[in-house]
Amino acid sequence: MSIFTVESKQGNLVENLYETLIYVMRASAAKRKNIYGASVSAYEPYYEMIQVKEAFEQMNGKGYLHYTLDPDPFDVLMVDNFFMIGRVIAEKISHFYGTYQVLMAIHFDAQQYHMHFIANNIDYIDSKLDEETKKAFNFIKSDMKKIIEKALYIATTNG
Repeated sequence: MSIFTVESKQGNLVENLYETLIYVMRASAAKRKNIYGASVSAYEPYYEMIQVKEAFEQMNGKGYLHYTLDPDPFDVLMVDNFFMIGRVIAEKISHFYGTYQVLMAIHFDAQQYHMHFIANNIDYIDSKLDEETKKAFNFIKSDMKKIIEKALYIATTNG
């Protein structure tokens, strides 16, 4: 079974968003073709996320949510199928109790490839903060097994 983790709840500040996106998208770990944006560009996610924060005057405090997905070493997944799974998960996070911008990237810099998801914590439609929907985001983790199974089905059946 894959492991889905909510990363560092502290330190995910607005002023750290740029460095985190650079880390997730860096060429030494990720390939451009394996980066995906849900409701955000895969090429300029920082500027788009900051634009939402500025529009709703949310430039202080917590700035984003960071999730990782590490497949079980026994899972045999083609990279294209893993990418499709990541796209489905990014879209689920993006529309999970709101409308959030999410960047997903597959990293190949470890023994087992894995995914990072960076989600803006501001709903780009109604400016809700993640604190208002904290329980909803915690459900992502509890529902991840079902989401992964559905994404795997979609990826392997091209449906």
